[in-house]
Amino acid sequence: KVCRCSKCGYWMPLPTSDLSKCYHCKAAIDLKKSETSSIISKKRFKGSKPILVGESVQRYSISSRYWISLDNKGINYKNISLYYEPKILVRKTGVGITATIDYSSALTNQVVYMFRLKTGKKDISIEFVLAVMNSRALYYYLLKKYGETEWRSHPYLTQSQILNLPLPKSNKKVQEKILNLLKPFPEKKEGISKKIDATIERLVADLFGLTKEDYEVIYKTIKETQGLIPIKKLTGVDITDIFGLQK
Repeated sequence: KVCRCSKCGYWMPLPTSDLSKCYHCKAAIDLKKSETSSIISKKRFKGSKPILVGESVQRYSISSRYWISLDNKGINYKNISLYYEPKILVRKTGVGITATIDYSSALTNQVVYMFRLKTGKKDISIEFVLAVMNSRALYYYLLKKYGETEWRSHPYLTQSQILNLPLPKSNKKVQEKILNLLKPFPEKKEGISKKIDATIERLVADLFGLTKEDYEVIYKTIKETQGLIPIKKLTGVDITDIFGLQK
């Protein structure tokens, strides 16, 4: 929500008190007499751009889009080039990683981290990075590295935690498989199927050198922390679904 200063004509975030000063010209603002508006809407409107918020980011999918006006002079918008696609989106709040890919150059708010490959990185695909980030193996890694106690008191991820995640060595064949499995799905609200989820997890497990016995430990840990995360998203796929697949 924003309001417009009647003296300088610039917009600013809506103050919390009825009487305040303009951020720009310092003139007194009476909210009862000022023009107010909301720059974000659930419905598309003329001149608006798509924006993704925390609740929009789901595991391998985008559940909802909002729309934002970029025409309110005085509002501190970031450079639109920051949002160019493709980019991995990670929800800041919550425990573990909830990530997807945006192929649409949508804007984001402050509770969504954005990551893209460095220029010149042609030996790795962004879909491969996403698959590793969303894996149960990395959920286990994060939980063991940073601890359940810390996550209960501070349920959010930092950029440093994400950038320091281990990434296994891969090959072009595996990356192409993951790309073909994932490319159709971020724009579909339902996300990936159980079979595809299991297939991707097996590919990641093999790259890390993890066995069925390792995943029994991982699943035991996941189930013990069900108070921390929406457990169905990770346990909807069984270990037998993952390791019953042919290589």
